[in-house]
Amino acid sequence: MRKSNLMRYNASHLVVFQSLMRTRNVTTTASELNMSQPAVSRVLAHLREMFRDPLFMRSSEGMVPSARALAIANQVSVIVDDLADLISPEEFEPSRSDRVFRVASTDYGVNTVLRPLFAKLSHLAPDIQVEIVPISIDSQKELTNGSLDLLLFTTVSTETNFSSKFLFKESYSGICCETHNLAKQKKVGLEEYLKWPHMVSTPLGRKGSVVDRKLAELGRSRHVALRQPYFTTAPLLLLNSDLVLTIPTRSAVLMLEIAPLKIFQLPFEAPGFEYNLYWHPRSDNDAAHLWFRELLCKQVDQSRQL
Repeated sequence: MRKSNLMRYNASHLVVFQSLMRTRNVTTTASELNMSQPAVSRVLAHLREMFRDPLFMRSSEGMVPSARALAIANQVSVIVDDLADLISPEEFEPSRSDRVFRVASTDYGVNTVLRPLFAKLSHLAPDIQVEIVPISIDSQKELTNGSLDLLLFTTVSTETNFSSKFLFKESYSGICCETHNLAKQKKVGLEEYLKWPHMVSTPLGRKGSVVDRKLAELGRSRHVALRQPYFTTAPLLLLNSDLVLTIPTRSAVLMLEIAPLKIFQLPFEAPGFEYNLYWHPRSDNDAAHLWFRELLCKQVDQSRQL
């Protein structure tokens, strides 16, 4: 039979065949499949046309299968079971999975979003792997072509149509060595803030920042003595120096775990930013992907409540 001829037939009719093979009774099959007896009879007529065989014949002992029906019964059962598995929701068992998730992020995203995830992940899904890659100009393209699973970032172009999840709103704080003169002040004024040399952490290598734009609005500027691309190296660079760093507050708090530093409130209002999780819509209903996203977001929510 040509494949095009299959369009004439309804695969669900095979379910009726499978039931009749088991029950040998039209009434019982109708009840089992929540159908009327006439509906079962109509399906049987279609099956007879499909297989060009009587398939089931009435007798005093019920519906007796023909030789053709007996010959194809096992194959029909396999097809029906395979179809049921095909259209059933995908099941995902984290403890047995060795799935690899590729996530693009800066070290800010690794420390604030992914770090709380790893302890939980190793317990629930010890064989799952997370591969963290740097954010680049190709990250959105990689998310589109499937070589990347997730992207942690502030905002992306609305033209991309990626699925997304808002994680949190971030603010900015100042931080310096605990022996710095600014660390001794209860409240840091603008003149004192600008008096000292500044370090700028720019993970994506961009020049200019929210802070510089805000200072420009005030008709002021700062002296940037050091520009480097990492948040994680910043605490060590601040130690025993006169440098001042203005960074996202969550990063500043984490730096206190690394070195003896002091966080202070900025002497001006610096607009914060939203941090989001992005993925391609094709993964919206992927069971493994959904499980990973939900676990990640749950850990972020719990960290936010601490």
